[in-house]
This record gives sequence, C-alpha cells and structure tokens, in this order.
Amino acid sequence: MEPYIAVVLEKYGTAMELETGEGRQPLRAFLQLANGSGKGEAEQEMTPLGEAPGLRYCYLGPKTPAVAAGDILRVQGHAYQVRRAAPVYLGDEIAYYWGMCAARGEKA
Repeated sequence: MEPYIAVVLEKYGTAMELETGEGRQPLRAFLQLANGSGKGEAEQEMTPLGEAPGLRYCYLGPKTPAVAAGDILRVQGHAYQVRRAAPVYLGDEIAYYWGMCAARGEKA
C-alpha cells in the first residue's frame, strides 16, 4: 500500500518546502483548509491574551521527510506552522504523516 501513497502524493500533491531546524527540503503533499464545525466558521484558539480566531489546515504528506510540531511548510508564497503531527501506520510501517497547521503572518 505504501508505494501507492507515494505515487498519489507525487502525482497529485502540491510542491512545497519543509523547513526544520536542520534546513529546508522539497516535498509534495496535500495541505487543505479544515474547518472544525463544518459550518464554515473558523476554529477558535486560546492564546495567553484570550480567544483568537484561527484557521487550521490539514497536512497529509510522505513518511520522509517527517514533519513535527514547530516545522514550517512553505507553499505557493505562504508559510504554515505545523502545530501537531503524527505518523499514520499500515501494519508496523509508517505509511504517511498527518498534521494540523496554522497560517503564519509572513510570506514564504
């Protein structure tokens, strides 16, 4: 199953760059707006200064390079910070990575 996931990501995924503490790496993945309520309302985020609106983006990407919380995804002139990330397993093997991201206020 894993080779099929890689083929789908390579063929249909969006070209982007993953920025980690070790540098930048190109990859192809999916990054899509994810609304929690399904009613088109943005999710709310609690910050030290109170509640703030925030849009979340769902990431589905290859097993390598692996994404982790704090990493930055740069795609089509925008930057997104990975807030949560986890591997998705098929049997005992990592098939791909899932993550939730937030848009950053900077251009990529």
